[in-house]
Amino acid sequence: GPPPTAGQAATADGTLGIQAWDALRDSCIEGLREPVNICSTGTAEITTVTSTRGVLVDGSGEGAYGDNAACAVLLQAPPGAKVIIKFIEFDLDSTVNPMDQGPLHTSADYVRLYDGADTDAPMISWLSGQNVDASAWASQGEQMLVTFVSGQAHAQYGPGGGAYVPNTAQGFKAVWTFSDSGADCDLNV
Repeated sequence: GPPPTAGQAATADGTLGIQAWDALRDSCIEGLREPVNICSTGTAEITTVTSTRGVLVDGSGEGAYGDNAACAVLLQAPPGAKVIIKFIEFDLDSTVNPMDQGPLHTSADYVRLYDGADTDAPMISWLSGQNVDASAWASQGEQMLVTFVSGQAHAQYGPGGGAYVPNTAQGFKAVWTFSDSGADCDLNV
């Protein structure tokens, strides 16, 4: 069938079922592609990726990711194709500093998916905490912007005042592919 629309998850009976995603995950992760680090530039500069499939990571390796990150990757499919992404590991700090809230702002760490090349495009999803599930997300067009933001270390108050507690969450790992790419990490579906 056709790929899911923006904001719609592909399920076991959708375009890429559970076995297909398992095959994609296994073949991508086991050396076919060097993972793309969303924070490779260390700034909010957007890195554009045109590989037909691969693995996207937060860049922390086996440890916790750092505080104060603002990172972005633009997944750019060829004309007529769509971007499909699925998070296979997801552990972000969901602690919110009540002094640092406002409309569309929170100090909880998050990943946002946009249906286009910048943050003015429609948002497909806003993910935080440990909410990875069987969902896959698809763009309407050829571009999907993936942003990752981690806030400051949060204050923890006790006897004698406050202390800043650094993040201990492990970050994320996702696999992506382009619809109609014909080369989905040796995915034969």
